[in-house]
Amino acid sequence: MERFLSYKYILILFLFELGFALKFNLIGVISISELFLLFYVPIVILPKVCWKRSKDLRSITVAYIVLLLFQILSEYMVGNELTNSLKGIAITVVSYFHFIFLIYYLSRWKKLILILLLSQIFMRLFSEVAVEEQTIEDVIHGEAAAYLKFYISPIVILIFLCLSVMLTTKKFPLLFSFLGVILVVLGARSSGGMAFVAGLVTYMISHRLVVRNKKRFIISLVILCVIAYSCYVYYVNQVLSGAITSGNNRQLFLCENPYNPLELLMAGRSEMWVGWQAFMDKFWFGHGAWPYDSTGKYQRMMYAMHDNLRNMALDLHYMIPSHSVLVGSGMMNGICTFLAMGYILFFFVKRGVLSFIRCEKAYKLVLVYFVFNLLWTALFSPQSHFRLSMPIAFAIIFVIYASIRTKVKHKNTVHPSRPDGGCIVG
Repeated sequence: MERFLSYKYILILFLFELGFALKFNLIGVISISELFLLFYVPIVILPKVCWKRSKDLRSITVAYIVLLLFQILSEYMVGNELTNSLKGIAITVVSYFHFIFLIYYLSRWKKLILILLLSQIFMRLFSEVAVEEQTIEDVIHGEAAAYLKFYISPIVILIFLCLSVMLTTKKFPLLFSFLGVILVVLGARSSGGMAFVAGLVTYMISHRLVVRNKKRFIISLVILCVIAYSCYVYYVNQVLSGAITSGNNRQLFLCENPYNPLELLMAGRSEMWVGWQAFMDKFWFGHGAWPYDSTGKYQRMMYAMHDNLRNMALDLHYMIPSHSVLVGSGMMNGICTFLAMGYILFFFVKRGVLSFIRCEKAYKLVLVYFVFNLLWTALFSPQSHFRLSMPIAFAIIFVIYASIRTKVKHKNTVHPSRPDGGCIVG
């Protein structure tokens, strides 16, 4: 019976995540899995949730409700179009249901984390990538940065994370860091940088170089920053000398001081800085979901940050950019929504960091990577990630943290009907 349930959970979770690749238009673009969530979670899963057993689940549910209420209030106050308002609200609803769906199964059987990672690999293999057709030779010669960033890099990283679950060797994090270096050299700076740092941090934790002693922790943190910045300086020198070439390295040449990583970040993620200015312009209630730049102010700001775009004509159908889940929430719906989103991110990042040391070896690299990935995605990725990729990070962090707390509370005694000790649903 247990084996049958295991196969059932595997099939449901795998097919569910694959369903995000099957999309059609309904108010906006929506997938089969999102439509499934809107019916399955409130009817089947929510009535089974053991709310009394999980204070954390109650807390994050309240945070989502507060976020949703502030969104609705903002959309009403700015008088936004109904279609756009529904799109913005739907992202929050789907994000919560996606999170609940995942923890419903992951908390029953933690090994489903591996299936979740595998499903992400297959979903990307079957998804269309909006880049020109490229080859591996183009990637190696630095001529296919988009193809590398949005297709090859995520798949390779996920494959390595799957291997880390199955091969619990202490040296694997270093191999993961080496993978990050290769990706950076080829042109996938953000994903490669995250892989490099996540692997290094995991290695330090596994070898007890990061402990709860504050003095040693601060020293370890300083050493990590020095190593990371030294690698960054070496990378910049190689790019400026022409030894490393790839599609997005031109951003380094736009910087007055390329050795300042914040300046490079502004060049590569200019939409976020423009979105922040738009947020400051309408601080209390924002511009509404998916707002158009009717005056052309924010287009001019974008063009001013890119010399090659200065002479482009203004587009009346240009949406105010943000390219940041956190900043975008404030730009669209104001300060209260921004704070609610910030609390949700803090909630999960804090619990992820607190789980670093006590996390099982099999999931340590996965946990560390998804914590860093969550931070990066929240700060520098489009709003749609709040409903697609971020709930995956939320669920992995939540289940691992709940499992650790349960084991500590019961002194490593696990209830036979709940093999992972972290189940919060009936």
